[in-house]
Amino acid sequence: MLGQLTPALRTSLVILDYLRVYTPEVAGLLSNWSSMAGDYDANGHTFRILSTVVPPPNIARPLNSIAPGLISSPFTRAPGSLAGSPWDGYERSFLSRSKHR
Repeated sequence: MLGQLTPALRTSLVILDYLRVYTPEVAGLLSNWSSMAGDYDANGHTFRILSTVVPPPNIARPLNSIAPGLISSPFTRAPGSLAGSPWDGYERSFLSRSKHR
């Protein structure tokens, strides 16, 4: 049975690797998402929504930049780049790239 589960477990390592390095971003998303509906009025919960009327500048930016502009495909920033301390080379810590395959 374990022999049949091994390929599935190795495939799931990719998901766990990305979840591990992006845990602070996911925690921030969940924290901000829950505070969005934290306001009350006489009718109950209210949602705070920010809409932007002006589009961002049409300037290509590197993936680790926090400056306004557009990032190119694959639209994935390094973990921590939005907080100003990107983790460059985070892929080297992935368990799914180990030599034990």
